[in-house]
Amino acid sequence: MVWDMALINIPASAQHLRTVARVLSLPAASFSRVLQIAGVTPRPSDWQQFLQRLFLFSGVALLLVGVLAFFAFNWAQLPYYAKLALPQILMLACVMLVGLRGLESAGSKAALLAASVFVGAALAMYGQTYQTGADPYGLFVAWALLILPWALIGRSAGLWLLVMVLLDLSLILYWAQVLHPPRWQGWRSGGPLQWILQRLFDIGLAQWLFILNALSVLAWEALALRGPDWLQSRYLPRLLGFVALIMVMANVLSLLFDGHGDNGARFSVLSPVLYISGTVAGFWFYQTRRRDMFMLAVILFSWIIILSSLLVKTVFSSIDNLHWDIGGWMLVLLFIGGAIIGQIYTMSRWLRAIRQQWRNSDAHPNPG
Repeated sequence: MVWDMALINIPASAQHLRTVARVLSLPAASFSRVLQIAGVTPRPSDWQQFLQRLFLFSGVALLLVGVLAFFAFNWAQLPYYAKLALPQILMLACVMLVGLRGLESAGSKAALLAASVFVGAALAMYGQTYQTGADPYGLFVAWALLILPWALIGRSAGLWLLVMVLLDLSLILYWAQVLHPPRWQGWRSGGPLQWILQRLFDIGLAQWLFILNALSVLAWEALALRGPDWLQSRYLPRLLGFVALIMVMANVLSLLFDGHGDNGARFSVLSPVLYISGTVAGFWFYQTRRRDMFMLAVILFSWIIILSSLLVKTVFSSIDNLHWDIGGWMLVLLFIGGAIIGQIYTMSRWLRAIRQQWRNSDAHPNPG
């Protein structure tokens, strides 16, 4: 009886149903019907709901871009009262729509996301109309704090993604404008995007961005283990985890090839420690506690990049003083290419073994 209860408590995922169908030798037609009943195979209504959400949020995104472009293009012609009132009117209209329709529908979530964007537009309009001399990072901090209650009650991954983007931008601007302001002004000609990309090469900033996004992923996954359905969304933790991994991996690559930061100081050992501890902990978590093959593949791919870079650095530093012909260099390149192919093959076999381990554990659950 304990074994039967263990089987009953297994969620009806595609892997579990495939295991049961293989044990019971179900025909293909019966197995397809089981997948439809369990909701694994998308039904026409599911595709309709997906397309409705896709078109809804795409339309809202295009509408927001159009509204912001309208204010930017007509800024000089708009009177002061219009500059201050229009974003707040649009924000109140979105909030009223949410109040009328409730928080559960997709339209209400899209409206709440639009209202959150209009909060930032209102703050920007106020800052441009009344020049206070405050640093721009204060705008993003205030924006994130003002929409935080909406993110808490909205139960939407999109709102939390906006909050995280604002926190990342706040950290970048605070680091570059207050803690470590640039010593040259050439970035002004390249625009804000080029300036932000240049700031990301700062080693200390990249480390703090890794810590911020990694802690966000940790908090999300901890709450999602026993949380409601909306916390089971996977795109937000995957995106934040990918950003965190890119930040710390870029530091390790810079350490391998340069050995110093943008200010000429030697690297600390913090970046390799963060990378090794973060990837090992993430691999263990997404293999044993929260099964996610995408995150495992991303972590293994980052290991391939680091190991291949270390190999290239070692090989070329050891033969730097040798004068080889084209044949010798071709052998070196073939050796490096073979090593990379071997790593990819090993990592793919590893992932396949993990997948098989998951299937075996689903087929033989622990009766205790």
